[in-house]
Amino acid sequence: MAFLVLLLLLNFVFNATNAQSTSSIIKPGSSLSPINNSYLLSPSGQFAFGFYRYKNGYSVGIWFENIQQKTVVWTANRDASPFPSDVTLVLTTEGTLIVRPKQGQDVLIADTSSDNVSRLATSASMLDSGNFVLLNSSGGIVWKSFDFPTDTILPGQRLAVTGKLVSSVAESDHGSGKFLILMQSDGNLVQYPVGAVLERGAAYWATNTFNAESLNLDGNGHLYLLNDTGFNIKSINKNYVNASGKSVYRATIDTDGIFRLYSHSFNRFDDWYTEWSSSNYRCDPLGLCGENSYCVMTDGEPVCQCPPHFNYINEKRKELGCRKNYSLVACDTRNGRLFDFLEVNDVSWKDDAYSSLSSMTKNSCRAECYQDCRCEAVVFENEVCKMMKLPLRFGRKVLSGQVTAFLIGGELAGVGTRKKKRKLRLDMLIISIAMACLTLGFLVLATIGVRKYRAYVRKYKRVLRLFAFGFYRYKNGYSVGIWFENIRQKTIVWTANRDASPFPSDVTLVLTTEGTLIVRPKQGQDVLIADTSSDNVPRLATSASLLDSGNFVLLNSSGGIVWKSFDFPTDTILPGQRLAVTGKLVSSVAESDHGSGKFLILMQSDGNLVQYPVGAVLERGAAYWATNTFNAGYGVSLNLDGNGHLYLLNDTGFNIKSINTNYVNASGKSVYRATIDTDGIFRLYSHSSNRFNDWYTEWSSSNYRCDPLGFCGENSYCVMMDGKPVCQCPPHFNFINEKRKELGCQKNYSLVACDTRNGRTFDFLEVNGVS
Repeated sequence: MAFLVLLLLLNFVFNATNAQSTSSIIKPGSSLSPINNSYLLSPSGQFAFGFYRYKNGYSVGIWFENIQQKTVVWTANRDASPFPSDVTLVLTTEGTLIVRPKQGQDVLIADTSSDNVSRLATSASMLDSGNFVLLNSSGGIVWKSFDFPTDTILPGQRLAVTGKLVSSVAESDHGSGKFLILMQSDGNLVQYPVGAVLERGAAYWATNTFNAESLNLDGNGHLYLLNDTGFNIKSINKNYVNASGKSVYRATIDTDGIFRLYSHSFNRFDDWYTEWSSSNYRCDPLGLCGENSYCVMTDGEPVCQCPPHFNYINEKRKELGCRKNYSLVACDTRNGRLFDFLEVNDVSWKDDAYSSLSSMTKNSCRAECYQDCRCEAVVFENEVCKMMKLPLRFGRKVLSGQVTAFLIGGELAGVGTRKKKRKLRLDMLIISIAMACLTLGFLVLATIGVRKYRAYVRKYKRVLRLFAFGFYRYKNGYSVGIWFENIRQKTIVWTANRDASPFPSDVTLVLTTEGTLIVRPKQGQDVLIADTSSDNVPRLATSASLLDSGNFVLLNSSGGIVWKSFDFPTDTILPGQRLAVTGKLVSSVAESDHGSGKFLILMQSDGNLVQYPVGAVLERGAAYWATNTFNAGYGVSLNLDGNGHLYLLNDTGFNIKSINTNYVNASGKSVYRATIDTDGIFRLYSHSSNRFNDWYTEWSSSNYRCDPLGFCGENSYCVMMDGKPVCQCPPHFNFINEKRKELGCQKNYSLVACDTRNGRTFDFLEVNGVS
């Protein structure tokens, strides 16, 4: 009896103070305290939860207990000040986990308080997975640390949509640092500097996926993305091998901004081993160095440097950035003062240019900056001049050929500037004389050449009428559109009111005095084609013209364009035409039916060009082709030039992606068009100057014609037969319409209700290799 009383007393004392590290469960009323070095261990002893020594006090977190090198994987309230030693961690009877000081307010760690009893936490446990959980009276999890990661995920943990990991400030400072990795709602896993999330040009690593649902890490060290149906859509560390002797893994966004997968052997005295990292160049993370500074690698370490005539803001913390040690006078007092440019080569900066000029030389770029009051620096690369204001951000050393020139003035410019100006003027005089001689010679030759050329053009134009606008034969009537006139194979590139019924033969196309272009029937209402009617006279159309580009335009009295067909594409874009943000091309129903079909290509507002089935736009998992240009920012457009180059431009006019990378302007090719065809594939076509030739496919978004999702209707699937896509039904399904198999299939059997299934015979019929 005495032994039993003593045992019960010891058990009471243990649960009341929880002072040792042998338990993995905490109950209401019991507590942990830093004074007794108190923490919870997981059943295997792998992980610990509780107070750990931090700065000049203590924090609450989770760490690997059986590894000598203390590794914290989760911290509660990571940006709060450390706790003093006289606090206690308590699970209250109201279901809240708190840190209670001797004086002052409680600090909340986790809250499950609720009117719903099943949601109320009655105990807490440290699991062997590294997940600290609060449990209800039935043992169900009602709160878990895995849902609130800091900088690390562990095997079995998932980073769901909008979830993020944020780096720590330093190895010894677990507060929120400068970098994060974000599982975006568009399905892309992306790394950013914390202050520039979703900012154009601020992402420095991404998976370039657009339908992922979560980031996952398994117990074999495999880091991968799952979609909403649970399929692995991307292995991030593709060449992973579960190395023998490796016991634990973790994936952490480190203080330097690089996302790394680590492993550790069973030997507790070993170090962590890097299995994979998002980058091998430690200057890749944007924002590692502060404003006006740039990152360079020195002896294998990233170091922040200042440009010439800039000083560190803080010599002891060089990562904070630099400031200039000179001043520029106001524009109206620049005349007569000395100025010069000091260059930094092979350093890239974030493109914050307020103006970009193309086809420039380095000297003309400098001259433009000098004449612009706002300009403090120029970035010059590939004949493009970007004019910038300070501060410059996200600098890093790269072998790019990029030149950054900082405009400096006053005493810093020095005497050398005067000499340079004199030399420049002499150079300019020599160049001017040479140019004058060349110009005179050119004018003589040009006068002769132009006369011959005009005669040739007059003769050629009589033969070549590239485009036509007007009525064309369509179904049992007529439609209004634009087509290639000089190609035997009639090719429509634009249709007005494409989903309307054909017009009869007794209609007329009229441009009214009110500025509207209409089709007027003998009886009934006018049908609007284009409208520029306005109280604003300059907006009123007074004439219409079909341009050689294939663009049909309405013009005002001054000859300015006030409406153009290029702004309202159907299934095709032509050279010089752009598909702007939210613009789309929609396939036709069939070669003989120009109505809106089943597929579209959309220039999304996030900078991604994506193909969808018409009924599932922006639906997760419905995209079947994309450029994966998520971080291109706003204002991105699809463009086609006269050389057959299909590419994306951002809002500053820079080419951010060549879609047909290996394009060549083939000799003898005269015209191009890019069309989303009736089968859902986006193709670039060319046609030679021989009008009897066929269109030639230069590029296509897919070579597998079953790729477009929705090609076959519900309950049917696409297979390739004799090089053509064909729709088939599963066993015991019939086509809805045998003549239009693409409409889908319907089952030819019925299932009884669940409550009457007993005693009946059921079986499963399989279809293999179909997604």
